[in-house]
Amino acid sequence: MMIEKHHPGPCGQTSHLRSSHPRSSHLRFLFVFVLLAIVGYGMSACNNGENLDRGAALGRQDGQDAAQDDSQDAAQDAGVFPHFVLNEIAAEGEPKDWFELYNPADEAIGLSRYTYTDDFADPGKALFPPSARIEAHGYYVQYLDDASPGFKLGVDEEISIFDPALELVDMVDWKDGDSPAGTSFGRIPNGTGTFATLALPTPGAENVAGGCGNGQIDGDETCDADDLGEQTCASLGFESGELACVDDCTDFDRSDCVVAASRMIVINEVTSDDDDRIELYNEEDRPVLLSGWALADDGYDALDPSTADHLYAFAEGTTILGHSFVVLVRDVDHIFGLGKTDGLRLYDDAGLVVDEVHWSEDAASPSYCRIPDGGLNFATCSEQTFGQQNVP
Repeated sequence: MMIEKHHPGPCGQTSHLRSSHPRSSHLRFLFVFVLLAIVGYGMSACNNGENLDRGAALGRQDGQDAAQDDSQDAAQDAGVFPHFVLNEIAAEGEPKDWFELYNPADEAIGLSRYTYTDDFADPGKALFPPSARIEAHGYYVQYLDDASPGFKLGVDEEISIFDPALELVDMVDWKDGDSPAGTSFGRIPNGTGTFATLALPTPGAENVAGGCGNGQIDGDETCDADDLGEQTCASLGFESGELACVDDCTDFDRSDCVVAASRMIVINEVTSDDDDRIELYNEEDRPVLLSGWALADDGYDALDPSTADHLYAFAEGTTILGHSFVVLVRDVDHIFGLGKTDGLRLYDDAGLVVDEVHWSEDAASPSYCRIPDGGLNFATCSEQTFGQQNVP
């Protein structure tokens, strides 16, 4: 008698077991045992293949992330949801409002079944995109406007995140002034602390404490109020002065630093008439200290001590302000006279000539000046303008 039995094979196909003798049950039992072992192996191979196919469809090579997503889905189905936090918001963001999530876990978290809302009574108001996910120890930034998701963040509002079971995951509320334009409202320390106004928004990155104006150098700041990072006018190459920080903390304010020597200090106007005035002009934006500097006319010879009265040394502490003038008067400052044909040299504090001018007979009457102030060329000017802008 022929007996035929049908058994499902690997991946759903049917196997046929035939016996020609009804009494050979022990042989059939052994055969069935082996066949079932083969079937079990085949089903395992099928399941692995399905996971690999799914991983490839998501752009993954080995299906591990797909298996991880399956694990997360299974956990969610069981009412267990991964932990993440609202980490930072910008209620007046540029160009859009936004909020940031932070994932402290060692595995990525998919957000496709989570919701967010600015109305606690309407937990399902907005869904995250199907592909949204937070990488392990990473960040996810959601931008908001009237087009998508249909609302923005108010200056005095809240945002809440709900899991797929519509249980609250995290929320934050803020008052007017907590997140003004150009700032954000975030956790300090990052991911764990309480919320505070942050002068430096960091969407998609670790929150930075303080910001410009807190008196401490943070992030990309060069300086912050009195915190100059141990820099001084002298360390930046100036003679002296008081270093400060610009209001936005991006650079030093060097306006009160004094330059020790600069070729931007020039002899700007002279006259051989009356009281033999001499004018210097500072082309710099900042003050220049003239201590140790000197002026001499053509009668001065450094190797001849008898000509010392043709040299004028600036008094200690003499300073010429930025884009300003210093005027010297014979018998008040210097004691030498300027001849109808003469010249002047300006020495810095190292004894180097940094500027000089020579004029022919009567060229310095009524005055001999640069046009414009600080310019390259001298000319006989129609009137004296010492301490003021030169005119032709």
